[in-house]
Amino acid sequence: PRLGAVFAGRYEVLSVLGRGGMGAVYQVLDRELEEEVALKVLTPESFAEGTHAVQTLKQEIRLARKITHPNVVRTHDLGEADGLRFLTMEYVPGTTLRELLDRRGVLALAPGLQISKQLCRGLSAVHEAGIIHRDIKPENIMVLPNGVVKLMDFGIARIAEGGEHPSSDGQTVGTPYYMSPEQAMGRELDARSDLYTVGVVLFELFTGQRPFPGKEAAEVMHKHVSAEPPRPTSIRPDLTELLDKVVLAC
Repeated sequence: PRLGAVFAGRYEVLSVLGRGGMGAVYQVLDRELEEEVALKVLTPESFAEGTHAVQTLKQEIRLARKITHPNVVRTHDLGEADGLRFLTMEYVPGTTLRELLDRRGVLALAPGLQISKQLCRGLSAVHEAGIIHRDIKPENIMVLPNGVVKLMDFGIARIAEGGEHPSSDGQTVGTPYYMSPEQAMGRELDARSDLYTVGVVLFELFTGQRPFPGKEAAEVMHKHVSAEPPRPTSIRPDLTELLDKVVLAC
């Protein structure tokens, strides 16, 4: 889609919101409903026609559309145009937690706890719908100007793994810094993998550092599998022991 053009005969492209391994996200005007939505165009390589991935994607969308939680970005529809599959989602004007951390380095305890609690509430709704997020990271957490937090891109990461049993070909999906041990080893995942990743995000949110730094993906993934994370209070002594326990339990 090009800026100013109308995609799929319906969506006027207003701006590019971001790009990633799964595709690109645009801010568009839905001319049918006269409202702004987010349009995610998926890479054709990951969703070739006739593959099991397409059916899994459709199932994920069916589940995702049932989620109506204030801390989860709503998924509207799945479509295809010009040989490209796309999703339409709630458009959320705000900043990502990644951008917030890059600006501030670390968050104060009170706003950090507000973000953390909303993230957990949103993830709980995702899990109750039968979806495993598989790619929780600051880039997928939106913070609105009014302080509301919304979790994005849930359920989609599963598709790139090739279906219900991704471990069969040893593939790993996710972001190495925020990857659970079983994810790093290419094993089948359940909701506990997301809880581990939440712990990594909370560690960075409150300390300004990742628990397992490294320059190479393989190095970071190995640490997730074999190393013990430091206590958050060892980096930031003003944190409470209870918060320490919660993060390390995740």
